[in-house]
Amino acid sequence: MATLNDTQLAQQNNAHALDCLQKTAKNFMNSGDFHDVTFVLRGDIDFHASAAWMKSASEYFKEAIANAEVEESGVRKVPVLDITEKLFRVYLKYVHTGYCKKEDLPEWSTKDWVDLLYQARRFGCDGLAIISGRNAVQSLTLETLFYCWKRGSECKFVQLNSASILTFFFARCQYVVEACGRYAVQNIHEVVASVEYRDTLLFQSMVRVILMKHNASKRAREEDDRPIAQKTAKK
Repeated sequence: MATLNDTQLAQQNNAHALDCLQKTAKNFMNSGDFHDVTFVLRGDIDFHASAAWMKSASEYFKEAIANAEVEESGVRKVPVLDITEKLFRVYLKYVHTGYCKKEDLPEWSTKDWVDLLYQARRFGCDGLAIISGRNAVQSLTLETLFYCWKRGSECKFVQLNSASILTFFFARCQYVVEACGRYAVQNIHEVVASVEYRDTLLFQSMVRVILMKHNASKRAREEDDRPIAQKTAKK
């Protein structure tokens, strides 16, 4: 039987500890014993959770729970009417376990991931926003590129301009910006000929910013790939 070295043993212990924490957090999430806040979702669907956990996970919910109406039972009721139960379940699982994988949600469309990205940014959950963004751009189309901009433009937390939409929506995920840039470059004629591009000045501005960022990243990569002798000669 092979003996584990110190590094392998530490990795095994860390993996076991993480697994235990995730299982404990999932049990905590699913147990009604700790549910003392009710979120009212779109369609008047009640969703129960732990106020302490939600407040620790998000400044958004910390403020919302503090200002919530308290029922006679002592349970606080928080209206979150512009999110579906499907999205809220994924968000809740992530803030409890740090777990969100595309293969667990095979029925989800690109728009679902864009919607989750919007809600994750709204709730201040950058980790989930980055995961959502990466999944959203794996199968971009003109429709989903415009939908991504549309959801970003609905943001009430930043000044409405193309740069702030990018900053807010892409959550510092350069991979997403580059993917949008590649799509826009490869399909530039379709993009600029679209009704959305012709009729929406802010969308035009966002496409230009995406192209500019993409070209800047491309030039930086080309510069890094040049032989050292050429870089020295240029100087």
